[in-house]
Amino acid sequence: MKENPDLNLIKLYLDTQDEIALRTLLDKYVQLGFSVIYRIVGNKEDAEDALQEALIKVINGLKNFKMESSFKTWFCKICYHEGINHYQKFKNKQTIDLEDVAYELKDSQSVADDVEQNMEKNHIWGCVDQLDEKYRTVLLAFYQNEFSIKEIAEMMGLNENTIKTHLSRAKDQLKEKLNT
Repeated sequence: MKENPDLNLIKLYLDTQDEIALRTLLDKYVQLGFSVIYRIVGNKEDAEDALQEALIKVINGLKNFKMESSFKTWFCKICYHEGINHYQKFKNKQTIDLEDVAYELKDSQSVADDVEQNMEKNHIWGCVDQLDEKYRTVLLAFYQNEFSIKEIAEMMGLNENTIKTHLSRAKDQLKEKLNT
């Protein structure tokens, strides 16, 4: 059976409280966790806050982690739920992250190209945002975060056929919205 480096790091941390093992493990997935949360909450500041809460839950929950499970899926499930919790808590708070806007504009050839690209992106993201939450979450997890159907099912607590149906409906709804 193939050795799992994530499980080795978890065992090392749990047995010896080795901070380097913990940091190595978390560093491997922190950007993915941020991405999962960011797509739910919609801005960098809130995503960072929710990620900190998720990391605390991950660290505190490691002792209860089932070693036969995928750490990546377990980690992302915690991030997903923390993102939802944070979004529901602060959904009325409207913010514009200027760092995100600046990042989108940097390295562009011209202002006209930037405006056109941003209009197209905004239209696409606007259509994605209009999808039902369950469809949007599955679509982003599959295409943006490159999770498998099985991983998404585990993360959301649904069966794989339901995830396939949600993904199909998300694509159909998105096509319809983009064509209007």
